[in-house]
Amino acid sequence: MQAKLLPSKTEICFAIALIGLVTIVYFPGLYGEFSLDDFPNLFGLQLISVSGYLNYIFDGVTGSLGRPLSLLTFALQYSAWPGDPFAFKLVNLIIHLFNGFLVFLLCKLLARHLGIAAKQTILFSFFVAALWLLHPMQISTVLYVVQRMTELSTFFTLCGVCSYLYIRDNYKDEREIRGLFYNSLIIVIFGTLAVLSKENGILLPLFILVIETFALINIKKSLHWRIWAWCFLVFPLVLLGIYLAINIGSTLQGYASRPYTVSERLLTEAVIVVEYLKDLILPHPSAFTLFHDDFPVSTGFLSPPVTGISIGIIFSLLTVSFVYRKKYTVLAFGIFWFFAGHLLESTYLNLELYFEHRNYLPSVGIFIIIGFVFIYLLNRLPGRLVSCSLIGCLYLFLIIITIFEIRVWANPALQAIEWARIHPGSRRALNNLGFYYLINQKTNKALEVYDEFASKYPDDIYPYIKKISIIYCVQQERLDEQQWKNIYKKAKNATMYGTETWAELDSLTMSTNKGMCKMPDLINFARVILILADNPKFQRKRGDLHGLVAIIAVNVGDLRAALANINEALRLSPKPTTFMVKLHILMAAGLYDEARETLRKYKEEYKLNPKVYLSNKVLIEDIERQIRRMDVSH
Repeated sequence: MQAKLLPSKTEICFAIALIGLVTIVYFPGLYGEFSLDDFPNLFGLQLISVSGYLNYIFDGVTGSLGRPLSLLTFALQYSAWPGDPFAFKLVNLIIHLFNGFLVFLLCKLLARHLGIAAKQTILFSFFVAALWLLHPMQISTVLYVVQRMTELSTFFTLCGVCSYLYIRDNYKDEREIRGLFYNSLIIVIFGTLAVLSKENGILLPLFILVIETFALINIKKSLHWRIWAWCFLVFPLVLLGIYLAINIGSTLQGYASRPYTVSERLLTEAVIVVEYLKDLILPHPSAFTLFHDDFPVSTGFLSPPVTGISIGIIFSLLTVSFVYRKKYTVLAFGIFWFFAGHLLESTYLNLELYFEHRNYLPSVGIFIIIGFVFIYLLNRLPGRLVSCSLIGCLYLFLIIITIFEIRVWANPALQAIEWARIHPGSRRALNNLGFYYLINQKTNKALEVYDEFASKYPDDIYPYIKKISIIYCVQQERLDEQQWKNIYKKAKNATMYGTETWAELDSLTMSTNKGMCKMPDLINFARVILILADNPKFQRKRGDLHGLVAIIAVNVGDLRAALANINEALRLSPKPTTFMVKLHILMAAGLYDEARETLRKYKEEYKLNPKVYLSNKVLIEDIERQIRRMDVSH
């Protein structure tokens, strides 16, 4: 018996009530501000009116593919940047509600396979969907604007999974070949859309394999299906494994800019994943923030001891779930769904250690287990009143925590102060607090925060770069020679932590280049960057750092130094943006023959990369027109 997809009147009423509740709970948070990675990912929106949509959509800096589909949705809202975060957050909430519907649909399609009685399917599905929609773990995905990428990837993945299940249930026996053809299209179409939103979308075949292995364990697999599964489920994952293996060298090199090694990350992620599980099952106030960069790094199986305990918990959960998958189908399915969702971001890839949004899709598996337990208790506890009271208390508890956390997101002052209090060892929390003081013109308070930052982390150059920005761009004052010498000394021995230092250097360089910040000591600033370029701990950014020096050299009128540095940048890191900078330098210097040759090399280098071509199409055409005009004039 297949699940009916058309909703009944009761379902429609429950859905409207749930949508209304979620909207009411989240609405205050829509008035919050942009955060962290919102700025580098959305900054290009202000250039759309000049360089067009394609330049922004295909010039994504996040992920290997640039996530053009997610950027397209941001581009359609470019008029709301940077003054209207409400508009961006509202779209995120709408996508979250659509995803909640898909979670409901997924549960409805899975219910009979998981042993849920037909008369309780709707109750089970609504319970899980409501739990998923209202859980405080989801707040950072919905209200952190740039995580629309996660929402969209989840949307297309869930569309693929639900479509697959519907076709799997309705195309059997003599219609199986047709069903397999449709499911092939489903995986190709929705898998591609999910990947173009965020790379996690490549896990769509893995989620389907989890469903087949655990939820549909009692369904006999035909030879046709087995052949199809090897081609469309297993083979894409094999290709993914080969791709990751080929690129493992560059991934491991990336750890040079991290305060932990790849082995330490793997050990620490075991602790973090168990922490995720704990917070999903037993959420508590103040557990959910954007800033977890102060999470203790594990350096060994017993350092700290919780590392070994966490690894033991994960091993036990996976082993027991697999061995008893026929007896405890729901437990096995939920556990493996959860860990399948963490396979990329919570293993060896060179990423930040801890982010709550990584649980957005994986958490569905845990909530399905909780939903099954609810149905089990409902059938066994004496009287419906007790069961309804328990579930009412659970939702009330969740809603109270979610409302409290959203209140923090809605108030930038409270958010900055509260998160710095909860995570006093977090660089990002301190930076966020300093940024809050800056935008509210409390410059002295901001400088105090960055002084505290510098005293806590003496080997981090970032607070010193930030103070340069404040002193020159905000206070419009100057550093004396001794202060510059102290910064040179810090730069020589600095350790690179994440991308904050690079982002601030880039931002300050661009601000001075566009005349938004007056810095008469540009040569001193360039010297700091060059010292960092010679620092072994900044080796991965050497090419980019020389590119910044080239831009500064243009500003001070030293075209020879500009060309020397941009050529070094291209030698170390031949990126499209670096070619663009060189072309602008050559045009400014009137070196049109060399500009023409550089343009030829650029086209040769990236002729098979349509993403690069589309992202710089308008700029290239403008440079070509300038060269043609100069040819005509000569």
